[in-house]
Amino acid sequence: MMAYSKGAKRRARRARAAEGHTDMPGLAETPKRKRDGRFAESTRRPAEDPRVVAFNARIRHFGPSVDAASVMLADPAGQAIHIGARDADEAGKLWDVFARYDAADERYSRRILGQPRFANVGRLDILPERFETRADDRPDLRSEDERDRDAVNGWMRWQGAMQSLGAHDAGLITRASRQTCGALVIGGRLSTTGAAFVAAMRMLRQVVERG
Repeated sequence: MMAYSKGAKRRARRARAAEGHTDMPGLAETPKRKRDGRFAESTRRPAEDPRVVAFNARIRHFGPSVDAASVMLADPAGQAIHIGARDADEAGKLWDVFARYDAADERYSRRILGQPRFANVGRLDILPERFETRADDRPDLRSEDERDRDAVNGWMRWQGAMQSLGAHDAGLITRASRQTCGALVIGGRLSTTGAAFVAAMRMLRQVVERG
């Protein structure tokens, strides 16, 4: 049998390591015991994508034919509209009106009032800057004063439209936008508040379409 020097053995080990081999076997994870002395089964599972969890929940609630990635179904008001609308066409139009009102209210709250509408998302006030660009990006070249003025004008236009509904219906839409009106959907069905909200949205849509 050929003898090897210590240096040769070390060089051989380094060569094997470079090729992905090792002289040391991998250490198995030490199993944990329960209080009764038996080994506990491993409960370690890969983290589940929260988007997949949300999508699966929407499919359970609204059926397999639903677009689980729909932005409308991510919002309680949108879920109420989805359930209460007469058909998909009306649902899309009601959601479009609500989403535009909601965006105007959000801009006014942040730019003019200087506060978020939802206290539990205060930590999201400062978002990481996005470095990548998209082909459909349109840079906003307006000054800060112009943006503020646009936020006020947009909010005031919606307030004018809401006044045509009456205080109760207008207030219901505002509370739904700010998620302070209570449950709109219970057990996959509209609550009394949810049905009233959808009816109010139908009236708001008529006002907006009349101009």
